[in-house]
Amino acid sequence: MRRSDDYYKRLMWISGVLMFLSFIVTFLMVIRVIPEQYYVFSILTYAVSFFGLYLFLYAYYQYVSPREEEQQV
Repeated sequence: MRRSDDYYKRLMWISGVLMFLSFIVTFLMVIRVIPEQYYVFSILTYAVSFFGLYLFLYAYYQYVSPREEEQQV
């Protein structure tokens, strides 16, 4: 296992946590624990969710791509 594998696995975990936290905050806004009047908070949770998805896709493709190249050679 290369050292970079640990880095990309860590990025995938961080992205999962970001997406989970944004889901929880959005859920709390839907059940009205957090008031819906905070539009900035709503936009921020959307941005965190989008960034988490982007980070996961980046880390996944960087993790998988070298392995596929090794198998094809």
